Amino acid sequence: MTSPYAGDAANSLKGTISEIVEENVDVFDKLLHLRATKVDAFNALGSSLAAANVSSPDYWRFLSLHYLRQGNFKIASDCNSRHRSAAPFSEDAQARAIRLALLQGRVADAMDLTASPLLSNSLAFKKMQFALRIAADSETSRIDLGRDLQTAARAAFSDASEYVEPAGGYDDSYQLRREQNRTTFRQTLKIFDEANSVALVGNGSVLKGSGLGKAIDSHDVVVRINWPAIKGYSDDVGSNTSLVLFVEQYMHGAINQDSLLKKMSQYNSSVPGLALDAGRTVSTVFPEFCGEPPSNICLMPAAARKCLKYLGYQYATTGLLSMLLISLILNKTVTIFGFDFYRDLNRQYYFGTTPPDPHLTHELQYEVWMVRQFFARILPDKLLMPGSV
Repeated sequence: MTSPYAGDAANSLKGTISEIVEENVDVFDKLLHLRATKVDAFNALGSSLAAANVSSPDYWRFLSLHYLRQGNFKIASDCNSRHRSAAPFSEDAQARAIRLALLQGRVADAMDLTASPLLSNSLAFKKMQFALRIAADSETSRIDLGRDLQTAARAAFSDASEYVEPAGGYDDSYQLRREQNRTTFRQTLKIFDEANSVALVGNGSVLKGSGLGKAIDSHDVVVRINWPAIKGYSDDVGSNTSLVLFVEQYMHGAINQDSLLKKMSQYNSSVPGLALDAGRTVSTVFPEFCGEPPSNICLMPAAARKCLKYLGYQYATTGLLSMLLISLILNKTVTIFGFDFYRDLNRQYYFGTTPPDPHLTHELQYEVWMVRQFFARILPDKLLMPGSV
């Protein structure tokens, strides 16, 4: 059967892409927007886009992520190389090159790439070094590696959590609000102090009909992601909630904040929420909440979010950041439920809503590698997966 995107349709899409590149204004964002409405058309073009004679760094960044999402790691690596050539000082491109090499099993190449001076953060470098030794199936004790990484991560996170950002010209009320947020953040993490068991509950369709509700509720602490619907689904997802970890964008702008408040209304007002987002590491978003924010939510301090970024990557999903926070930094054994790692991009959440296509900057295949290989080998007793796929 002939593809509906062959011939004139494919040429039309290529023409639109060429116009965006030639205009050279917000190239990456415009290509993202175009892909959002024409995913099948982009996929039907195969590798032809990678053969273009284009110098735009944003074009090659977009394509490296596009082919990575498709699972075509070879072409993604080629496009990322073009990105690195067009933007030689891009830490993002350099780090992605290592991740792509790991996904392809090219350990020697990945090791060479870690020598880049762009990877200046010691925690990021240490994590990459451990990842390489694990990928190489080294005889070195993986448990010792895991403990070393955990020690470094916990120390870095502790220092980052105590770091007080410069005033930056903001008024006293802003500074007070920020300090109140920091105090609430510290209190929120105390939820885990006495916990012997933690359940981290995702929203994947794998939970639908699972009957795992009682198993989830049996944990000392139950953590959920992004304020999901739970009423009417307790047989499968449980009814207890100790904490909700959510993406910071819900707190930015009136429309997002209205959506956040609506989601929160399903929960008891005493349930705390912690916003974490490695992609946004400035500290100004939460204090600029329109009106008075609910007293039970807080924002992870900017320096601590940077720490999570270096352990994962800049645009990691809330789920991966949550796993890193609870198991690696807080040193708790966490059982994850309801994570299908976007295996089927057309699947629904367990509560029936079809989620939007995950943002292209989420490197989902790398996240699966992190959970199934990195975590499983260095911290085998910290991340348990009976309710995920």
